[in-house]
Amino acid sequence: MSGKTPKKVLVVDDSKTSLQAASGLLASYGMTVRTADSGREAVEILSKERFDLVLMDHMMPDMDGMETTKILRRKGEDFVTLPVILATSNDIAEIREEMAHAGLNDYIAKPMDPAELKKIMTAWIPEFRQSPVQVSSQTQYGGIPAADGVICDKIGGGGNCGRMEQKEKLLDVPTGLRYSGGDGENYRMNLKTFLKTLEEDIQTIQRSYADEDWKMLTIKFHAVKGIAGTIGAAPLSTLAGDLETAGKEGNVTRIGKHLDAFFELCQTTVDAVRGYSGEDTESHEKQPPDMERLRTALEEMSQYLKQYNARQAGRTFAGLADYAWDTETADHIRRIEKSLSRYDYGQGIEEIETALEQMGGRQPYKRIKREG
Repeated sequence: MSGKTPKKVLVVDDSKTSLQAASGLLASYGMTVRTADSGREAVEILSKERFDLVLMDHMMPDMDGMETTKILRRKGEDFVTLPVILATSNDIAEIREEMAHAGLNDYIAKPMDPAELKKIMTAWIPEFRQSPVQVSSQTQYGGIPAADGVICDKIGGGGNCGRMEQKEKLLDVPTGLRYSGGDGENYRMNLKTFLKTLEEDIQTIQRSYADEDWKMLTIKFHAVKGIAGTIGAAPLSTLAGDLETAGKEGNVTRIGKHLDAFFELCQTTVDAVRGYSGEDTESHEKQPPDMERLRTALEEMSQYLKQYNARQAGRTFAGLADYAWDTETADHIRRIEKSLSRYDYGQGIEEIETALEQMGGRQPYKRIKREG
């Protein structure tokens, strides 16, 4: 794809972890990625911008992937020909007819395998040419060999981890790395996002169960199944999938019977992720602010984003977390992080240039106009 305008892909998913994982994989293939966290936002974005392909989550609150695609197909010729790919962790045999009726072009199983994603892009994006992602079993993450994984044989000192065999991995790192394109930095970001997303999902599950909102409860079990699978947390993914099935069947008794075990397994998985990634609850001592280091990092990130290299920009950004920035600088950094997490290149560049301008010596940034 060298010398050509990068292809644009819209990723639609209500899960921050799924958005992060899919965007990271697509960015590694040189795609320009934009994200939407709901069907309604996707329709709004697509009404204003042209994309080469849409990755559409299946189960979302408010408006699911099927309904969103139906709305898009009714909006005119450009939307009739736009490739829309369903991303789902459900049995495709059960929804194939519904997919065809909604106007979906194809599907990809979640968690997304890099090789399968490449097949989708090759089939549906004209002129797409890219070497497959190479995933090594010896990939290093945080100085720990990926093959080690994280082992759990008991929850809280008693009982097996759900229905799994003793010594089954709570966190299968090689699997998580594979779903991160074999990139340790992408995996680190996926783990960090998982911790934030799971906390939000647990709160929604607790509230939905108390309110007897079985539809939302089922959707959130589905979400946990997906995000846990993405990072390689198979036991939690399996249990969440079982509870999702119970929700679809209206088996409230079964959900109530296993809900405590689900919350316990969530906590044990969180502990394993924190122990592996270093995302513990205790804050480590940070270095004094280094404004020259900040300036250099921002200038490097700006150049990487102008080259559509979000992966390298993210690596440069990661080093800024070690410093105790003042409130104004920290606010700039948070806004830049938000842009990076959404793979919004233009907004990221704008935020960086604004920060540099306020530091002195830079002209105001003007958003780059892109074709399509």
